[in-house]
Amino acid sequence: MKKDLYKELAEALDRLPEGYPATELGIEVEILKKVFTPEQAGVARFMSEKWETADEITKRAGMPVGKVKGILDSMYWPKRWTASRAARKIIEGVPVYRLRPMGGGGWWEGEQPFFTDPDLGNLVFDYFKKGALKEINSNEVDYPFSRIIPNSKALAKVSGYQIPRYEDLRRLIREADWVNTYKCGCRLHKHVVGTPACDFPIDVCMVYYTNDILKPPEGVKLISNEEAIKIVDMCEGLGLVQIAANVQEGNTFTCFCCGCCCWGLMSYNNDNVQCINKTNFMPVVDHEKCNLCGKCRNICQVYACHIVDGRVKPDYKKCVGCGNCVGNCPRDAIDFKLRPKKERKIVHQNREDWEKAQKETRQLA
Repeated sequence: MKKDLYKELAEALDRLPEGYPATELGIEVEILKKVFTPEQAGVARFMSEKWETADEITKRAGMPVGKVKGILDSMYWPKRWTASRAARKIIEGVPVYRLRPMGGGGWWEGEQPFFTDPDLGNLVFDYFKKGALKEINSNEVDYPFSRIIPNSKALAKVSGYQIPRYEDLRRLIREADWVNTYKCGCRLHKHVVGTPACDFPIDVCMVYYTNDILKPPEGVKLISNEEAIKIVDMCEGLGLVQIAANVQEGNTFTCFCCGCCCWGLMSYNNDNVQCINKTNFMPVVDHEKCNLCGKCRNICQVYACHIVDGRVKPDYKKCVGCGNCVGNCPRDAIDFKLRPKKERKIVHQNREDWEKAQKETRQLA
């Protein structure tokens, strides 16, 4: 019986910590057929989250090493590495590779076919709608790959709180040696299929690195640290939710998300699927200062702010703690406080710790 390369690749992706769960209709396989060539799928199905040389992968693939290396390199795009199907780096002069996940920082960049090809984009959206987001990146909500970075003005209002580095987006950007912006894939997809849902800016999502982790790939358009911070200022003012990796060390990206286009926030809004960690904070309204202008309600991307019986009433079960209502209140009528300890979420130290926890909970070998 002939092997189904794409089904085997889907199974390999599902063995990654992020997961790639199957659907009854097999949508996950149809996506792979549009993303990987048969040759790429034939090699990628033998890869994992471990960094390996072409020689090591060749032993499982049963193909000439030169051919395997060529296929591996075809899955890594130096100029748009964030959209690559395989990750690559050099260790002691030797290239090593690993399979990149669909979500959780893989294949995820607005100028790739996921978002510019309407058919593929609709497949991916349908895949998420069929329940994949209940598992991918979320692991039953325990350890989502992504988390929310709170609004900076809101954080500054938390009494006695020392803002840690991983919650200080501007500090992360200032410390970076280079910054690159890319198109918000979720909003771009809406425009491509002819159903734009908002007027929020598209060219705002960003990666930022120090050269010791990654030097800027050749041909990548860079912006200054100051320009990047201005984008953060603008997005916070618009009430966009800042989403980054759910780690304390090693976060290198931030997306600025809206509830009408972002697939993660849309799934949370429409289906109550939490694939992004909430913050450990909550807004508290000073009703004496509040004049019921409604800005907090209008700016909330998860529809958690309501006006009931002449009072602003946050829905704390729904609220993600982004702090945008706090930072944008024209009367400074909303405070920001830590949630009760039992409600606070885990932020893992680094990617390795996150992967370990994810694999243990998903019972992966």
